[in-house]
Amino acid sequence: MRVTTKTTYALQLLLALAERARVSKSPIQLREIAETYNLPFKFLEQIAISLKSAGWIHGQRGKDGGYTLSIPANRLSMGEVIRLLEGDASTLRIHVSSPTEEAIDAVLARCRVSIDEIVNGTSLESLLQDVHHRMPTSIDYSI
Repeated sequence: MRVTTKTTYALQLLLALAERARVSKSPIQLREIAETYNLPFKFLEQIAISLKSAGWIHGQRGKDGGYTLSIPANRLSMGEVIRLLEGDASTLRIHVSSPTEEAIDAVLARCRVSIDEIVNGTSLESLLQDVHHRMPTSIDYSI
């Protein structure tokens, strides 16, 4: 399975929207997400089109416009995002022309199944929780 920068940015965009949904119903602008996470705005615009077409995000025009998640973060899996933007895990294949290569391809087939199980079982919500868990905690220096 191949995960490109496009998919990584899409996941970051979705995570930003999931984070916003935790604290507010108001939309967030792509420019704010781009600036906060140091992502290219124009690229995020292209990604947003794909995510909107999939029905995962909703865009609202106007002064107070922006994007919101269309579905709960616990109902969207990382695997769905990867498949939308990258296709399936079939990139873990080799050209089979010998028993050795056939055996290698069989191992890679098992890898594809394992990867699919993991990414399909990882919701956007659980990914967001993992991000929060990995963030450094603030240190209180008061005496």
